[in-house]
Amino acid sequence: MLLYIGVGMGLQGILGGLLAVLVRNAFGAVALTILLNLLPVVFAKFFGEAYTRTVPRWTPGAIVESVSGVAKPGSDGYLPISLAVLGAAIWIGVLLALALIRLLRGDAR
Repeated sequence: MLLYIGVGMGLQGILGGLLAVLVRNAFGAVALTILLNLLPVVFAKFFGEAYTRTVPRWTPGAIVESVSGVAKPGSDGYLPISLAVLGAAIWIGVLLALALIRLLRGDAR
């Protein structure tokens, strides 16, 4: 459980910070971070079985559950540890690239 809390706080904190750079607003960053975890899971019941088996397990919350060992094999949110770490790296990498572009282009006025 301590690993789950630590990994979750770390990953969600990094993603929230990168989103704050993108939107330039703390409230917007918190709202986007929550929606990033919530919307794919909510839409799973509307988009069918293929969506339900693939998309929600790649949300940051599901990645944290897989890395920390909370998600069990066979559950909807489970990813093997290697894929979960890769998923976290992709989330951080994509948002970092977007944040750097925003910083370089947005602050040069």
